[in-house]
Amino acid sequence: MFWGRWIEQSLFRQGRRLFCWVPVAMGAGIAAYFALLSEPSFLFKCVVAIMAFGGVVVCVLARPRFPYALTARALGIALVSVSVGFLDVAVQAQRQPPIMRLPQQAVWVEGQIQHVERLPPREYVEDKDPRYRVVLRHVRLESVEGVEALPLKRVIRITLKKGEKTLPISGEAIRLRALLRQPSMPSWPYGRDLQREDWFNGLAGSGMALSFFQVITLGQGVFWGHWREVLAARILRELPGQNGAIAATLLCGETGALSSQTRRDFSASGLAHLLAVAGLHLGFVMGACYFVLRRGLAFSEKASLFWSCREIAVIGSLLCGGIYIWLTGEHLPGLRALGMASYGVLALLFGRRVLSLRALALVALGMELWCPAVILDVSFQMSFAAVLVLIVGYDFLCPYLEKLRQKSLVWERWGVPFLMLGLTSLLAGMATLPISMAHFGAFQPWFVVANLVAVPITGMWVMPMGLLSLILSPFGLDTAALWAMSWGIKVIRLTARMMAHAPWASCAVPSWPGWGVFLVMVGLTMVCLWQGKGRWMGGVILSVGVGVAWIVPRPVLLLAPDAQAIALHIEGNWFIGAPKADVFIRNAWQQDMGIKAHMLSEICPTGLCRLSLSRQTVLIDWGAHDEKIMRGDESLCRDVMLVVSREDRRALCQTAQHLNGAMARKEGAWAVYGQYDGHFSLISDQTARGARLWVPHMGYVDVINLPMAKEE
Repeated sequence: MFWGRWIEQSLFRQGRRLFCWVPVAMGAGIAAYFALLSEPSFLFKCVVAIMAFGGVVVCVLARPRFPYALTARALGIALVSVSVGFLDVAVQAQRQPPIMRLPQQAVWVEGQIQHVERLPPREYVEDKDPRYRVVLRHVRLESVEGVEALPLKRVIRITLKKGEKTLPISGEAIRLRALLRQPSMPSWPYGRDLQREDWFNGLAGSGMALSFFQVITLGQGVFWGHWREVLAARILRELPGQNGAIAATLLCGETGALSSQTRRDFSASGLAHLLAVAGLHLGFVMGACYFVLRRGLAFSEKASLFWSCREIAVIGSLLCGGIYIWLTGEHLPGLRALGMASYGVLALLFGRRVLSLRALALVALGMELWCPAVILDVSFQMSFAAVLVLIVGYDFLCPYLEKLRQKSLVWERWGVPFLMLGLTSLLAGMATLPISMAHFGAFQPWFVVANLVAVPITGMWVMPMGLLSLILSPFGLDTAALWAMSWGIKVIRLTARMMAHAPWASCAVPSWPGWGVFLVMVGLTMVCLWQGKGRWMGGVILSVGVGVAWIVPRPVLLLAPDAQAIALHIEGNWFIGAPKADVFIRNAWQQDMGIKAHMLSEICPTGLCRLSLSRQTVLIDWGAHDEKIMRGDESLCRDVMLVVSREDRRALCQTAQHLNGAMARKEGAWAVYGQYDGHFSLISDQTARGARLWVPHMGYVDVINLPMAKEE
């Protein structure tokens, strides 16, 4: 009875904030679907639907006069939310078209250009010619025998051949010869799952063009995309180099021209969020438009006397913000911010509070229903965490800021606005820090200093000049505005470079498992939403989620999916043996393990050696050797517990466990964990992910979708 009354009183104390837990419960249901190791059966889905119906019944029967009615209703709503989230993502996953197994040989590809992206020049290469990548829809593949397949239901991303003289245009139907490949498998079990992302993004694969493309029909139906590409090309022509690349990113959402060095500098300095159009950029755009419209209407005496100037300026700024989000590609963080802004404008028009937790909850609920897989996206997690902490933080700080405003005119005009810029950077940075550490494997201690310099320059100079250039671009008068914009970009780039090369600018952190990120999000939400002493439990959950990175066991050996790269953890150091071309695997391992690895050749120069791994002997066969010679050397197999080789060497050291290239090509990447009993635990990628729709053995069609033969 005591616990029942305590729970009832705690829930009653939450008041209207209880509604804000609905998207959290729905997100838990979505996460439960992705945590499964097999696709839920029809019977399992029926059980979940019955749970949802039971929750509705509980909510209906829990009348206010009954004891513990609020607890019962909260439990019923939680059951409904979790069940709806689970069923929503399960249905959307089933509705995705299957991924065709693409041919391994070169084929002719026909399709309509959906999007054109300009790529930066390759590093350490003298050739600086521009490179382009296109996304094709309505794709047809023509086999070697000349048989034409039916159109694929997914898009394909192809990098065009270097030296292409014709500029690709969105909407054109083109034909080219290309070598295609399937979506990449995770670099190690529990690593980033690109196949799952491509499953929900509608991507069938990618490839490299082997010939110049031929235009079949001219562009049609994608005027807005073509305008975005023309505008980005004009910006890059007026502002060559990385200044133009950043300007195109901020104004058009085109990030392809950003060099890897620029990305590294912004990431290490904590300014990477400036390169992803989200709520910060939308706030700058709407703020500048509101200021111009409000001041412009004030010049008219008739408008000032008879029109609702503030409401007109607010609605106009929202329309400008919508155009900006549309122009930059309608990315999820921007759509989330636009939804919040729309709710705020409606609240302002009807005399309600502009920014509230319920507005954030409504937007989150809508996005989870529309695209449930978005909860796994790092930009979604970071943007909602930042907005949540900013709303709660300023609710607490507003009385103190108001007292400072009343002290003097200096505080009101200059002190408080600059203090709010610093507080905004600090609150948003602290909110997104655990999520950034989990996904990017790095901690940037100088992010507050960098943001204190870069964010004001972006909002007060770079974005206003960028908006002015967009207004003047149809008339060809945008050159001066773009050059003025580049001055601010130069200062931001200088700040990013200085902070990125400062001492301890980026500290490596091991990657976290998915349930660790879930604990971080739940703990942060509880700290911000819960009213009463229970919020400290959220702090405990948040701390456990952060500490997971140093608690979970780490593998002692990794084998790449193609068996062309291997990593070993020996005496506190990591050693990687990989070809020079296998940069993606090597970088992914170093980021996820939070280390800087040495080359395997330092401890195994011959490619055949005995190494001590987790206090056990392992035989590494990473070179070309005669198996008969190895079988003749009995000392190689003495006390060996595991044999790792590129080829199948089961005839060697038959009493030991074996891990070879054939196993990797069959089941994907492998991870080896040491156990207390002296043996090794081998986990494959297929074992870690299970039988899911996006795993090749289940969700892929084995043959190309060829048409039926003609009837005689």
